Amino acid sequence: MGSVAFDFSKDVVVITGAASGIGRGTALQFAKAGASLAICDMNLEEAEKTAAQCRELTSGKVIAVKMNVTNDDEVAAARDTIIKEMGTVDILFSNAGVSSKVMGPPLDIIPNSDWELVLQVNTLGMVKVCRAFAPVFREKRSGKIVLTSSIAAYTSTPRSMPYSVSKLATIGFAHAFSIEMGEYNVNVNTICPGFVYTNIYADGTAMKFRAALGGGLLKFNDNESVMNAMAAAGSSLKRAQKVEDMAYAVMFLCSEQAKEITGQVLNVDSGYVNRF
Repeated sequence: MGSVAFDFSKDVVVITGAASGIGRGTALQFAKAGASLAICDMNLEEAEKTAAQCRELTSGKVIAVKMNVTNDDEVAAARDTIIKEMGTVDILFSNAGVSSKVMGPPLDIIPNSDWELVLQVNTLGMVKVCRAFAPVFREKRSGKIVLTSSIAAYTSTPRSMPYSVSKLATIGFAHAFSIEMGEYNVNVNTICPGFVYTNIYADGTAMKFRAALGGGLLKFNDNESVMNAMAAAGSSLKRAQKVEDMAYAVMFLCSEQAKEITGQVLNVDSGYVNRF
C-alpha cells in the first residue's frame, strides 16, 4: 500500500505539552519532515530533551520554551520569544493536558481542586494559547491550528468527569474558533486520540480506572502491554494506537492536502468510537 511523505521544511511549528507523550512524538515526526520547531512545556528540562532529539532529525531551527499554559503572562512571553527567535508561526498544535487525579463515582468525592486543575489546563490553557497566537495567524492570513481532545469526550463516565468535560469543551471551542479564523484562511481542527500509552496512563491513571472498574483486570501489572491489549479489544480494528498515529493525523491536518478541512474532529482510535 502507498504512503504519504510530508514536507514541512518551510514551516515553523509550535507544540505545547511537547516534553513527553503525544507532544514529543509529534515534534519528532515534524522534525523528520524538516520543520522548524518551538518545543513548549512547563517542564523545560524535558522540553530541552525533546528539542535535542528534534535537532538530530531536522536542518530547521529548534528551540525549547518554558510555557505553563495556565499562566497568561508566561504564555504571552513564550509567544514573544518564539516570534523573536523564529520570525513567525505557521502551525500551532495545542496539546498540553492533564488527567483527573481523583476517580469517581460518586461525584461527591471528586474535589473542586481536581475540577479546577483539569479545566484550567485542558480548557482554559488551550484557550489562552489560542488567544495568544491568534493575532499572528490573523496578520499573516494563513496557518493551521490543531487541538488535542480525546475519545473521552464521547465516552464519558462517572470515573473521569472533569477530564471528559474538558475534552468535550475542546471540541466546542474548536468549532467556534474555526468559524472565526476561517475569515483569515486559518484551519482549526481537533484530534481525538484513543488509548495511547503516554505519561497520563503510565503515572497510574490507568490503574485507577481499572480499580474503579474492578474485576480480573486488577491482577495484572499496570503496564503498556496490558493497556494496549485492553484498547485493542475494544476497537473495530483490534489494534492499539501509538503516539506516531496521532502525529500522522496532526501532520495531515496541517498539510496542504487538508486545506479544505476545518472545524472537524478526527478520531484516531482504531474504531473504538463509532459515530456519525
